[in-house]
Amino acid sequence: MDCERALRAIAGSIDEGKGSVPDLDEALAHCAVCDSCRVTARGMAQLAGVPAPKAPEGLADRVMAAVDSVRAEDAALAES
Repeated sequence: MDCERALRAIAGSIDEGKGSVPDLDEALAHCAVCDSCRVTARGMAQLAGVPAPKAPEGLADRVMAAVDSVRAEDAALAES
């Protein structure tokens, strides 16, 4: 197994929260002999345990207002 495939399998396992991703056993065996992948996989596992940051208050409203503004501009241009 190459490094890219091993890290994809490990990332998939972390993302899905379970160890039943195809190729996971082979990926873990690869990490046992590849220092770079072992370090990267360890970092992925550590990051998975960090809570996601919360969006600033009112962000969704500001984004939707910007979207509405662009849509209004597009509609005005289409009519002219």
